[in-house]
Amino acid sequence: PSVTSRFRLVLCLTELGAFAEAIALGKEAVQIAEAVNHPGMLATACRSAPVAYLRKGDFLKAIPLLERGVELCRSTSYPRLFADLAATLGVAFYRDLIAKTEARLG
Repeated sequence: PSVTSRFRLVLCLTELGAFAEAIALGKEAVQIAEAVNHPGMLATACRSAPVAYLRKGDFLKAIPLLERGVELCRSTSYPRLFADLAATLGVAFYRDLIAKTEARLG
């Protein structure tokens, strides 16, 4: 429950623009899930932690967390989380590519 609660709070804080707080809670969720060594909780934490990074446009910080979550879901049995993480990872890669292209074009 503590990881899921932080996930919901990360979403709310991100919507309010409180990115620093959301990022800190996302990191905390990852630490909690790692401490109990629960793959499902860790996959959920890897889904929540990058939310604020994505909203801020800091895709390079979001991508490793999403990749970790995708790999966790591949190696265990969390198909619903896999779909969500993989889709979000695709969006992060796409948005990073768009941002880099726009920067080059000026």
